[in-house]
Amino acid sequence: MGVRVQEGVLPKKEALKTEWKLLVFLWKRIKTFIQRERERRGIPYKEHFEWLVREAEEYKKKYYPESKPNLTRTIDYIEQCESLFLNNNPKILFKGENLHLYGFDNIYEYVHRSRATGGVNIVAITPRKEIILVEQYRIPIRKNVIELPAGLVGDVFDGEDFEDAAKRELEEETGYRCQKLKFLCKGPILPGLSDEINAFYLAGELQETDNFEEERQENIEEREKIIVHKVLLQEIMNWLDDQIKKGKVVDSRIYAGMFFIKDKYDIESPKKI
Repeated sequence: MGVRVQEGVLPKKEALKTEWKLLVFLWKRIKTFIQRERERRGIPYKEHFEWLVREAEEYKKKYYPESKPNLTRTIDYIEQCESLFLNNNPKILFKGENLHLYGFDNIYEYVHRSRATGGVNIVAITPRKEIILVEQYRIPIRKNVIELPAGLVGDVFDGEDFEDAAKRELEEETGYRCQKLKFLCKGPILPGLSDEINAFYLAGELQETDNFEEERQENIEEREKIIVHKVLLQEIMNWLDDQIKKGKVVDSRIYAGMFFIKDKYDIESPKKI
């Protein structure tokens, strides 16, 4: 709610059901801010927000007459967390074969990959304007998941960079080599859970490698069996919808990757994710 106020977007009246405590408690703290914004945005901004506060007070009287909203403990907790994160290093709470669990005095926990330095996701387009996707059974989801070709950086070769990892993973998972590789973006995928940074690349001028299927069957582990799909970009949204109807899960990174090529290939917006 506070973020919306800062951006000048007033909460709707329905927000009272979940945010009346904040409105009642924080009004004294943000009153100066509202008055300042009145000068910049005009009278309606201040009057509308004051109306919302009055509605919140009436809501309190009607449904929670004995309640005394006190968020001081929550605010103190947030300030304590911020101070802890800035001034201390996390502790290792658990070491697995591939993952480490870090924590700050039982206040916050996150996962770190111990055998990789990041991840890559590849939007690979064939000369026939097909996007290459992979399908594999994912144990945490307990379903087959449709994904972009992807993998880890540095889990096979020490000192591997993101671009080399993208080329390697594309060939290992799909049997295609790319002559062109364009960087799209880089950032965290699950910043509330993991410190892993992922990069997206657009791969073009693809060439199939020889004996890909035979070599993959010899080298790949049972739990990593991968099905390769080539789908025309004009049909991709309907195809993904069909996969969902079949009970499969579509990784949202597919939609993120297609964002970068939607104008060039005139891809329609997803009906659902």
